[in-house]
Amino acid sequence: MEIIRPLSQAQIDAKKANRMLQQRLLKDRAMYVISLLSLPAIVIMVGALIFSAMRLEESSLAVISGLVSSVTIGLISILMKLSGADKPDPLVEICKDLIGHLTEDSSKEFIIDDKSIRVVKGKNGNHSKAVGGKADLVWGNDEKPKKGKK
Repeated sequence: MEIIRPLSQAQIDAKKANRMLQQRLLKDRAMYVISLLSLPAIVIMVGALIFSAMRLEESSLAVISGLVSSVTIGLISILMKLSGADKPDPLVEICKDLIGHLTEDSSKEFIIDDKSIRVVKGKNGNHSKAVGGKADLVWGNDEKPKKGKK
């Protein structure tokens, strides 16, 4: 029989570091293999989607396009992580800047009508900016959808 001896804190830390290293290497190997296979897989899936569009009905095509798009987006995100392209979305950055500018001063008031949006600054409304036009701001020149049953 073997006697079990307690480990010192240094030995425990060394084992933890070694396990973390092995786990990171395993993840890196898996991502490398996925990156080798992802581009051919994306090309095959797009080809299958095109073939399905020519041969299948609309209901079957919806299922296939959903599957192809979700898998393709997953593979592209893995490729982006591998290339180090973790850049923030520019639209998100613009929205953050806009929200920051809008919330800097609490004396702003927003008035939204069918044809215009006005930003009124100050209690008496002496600084006002308006965005508007002839068309509806939400629907533009298109007709509004009809409510109720079709």
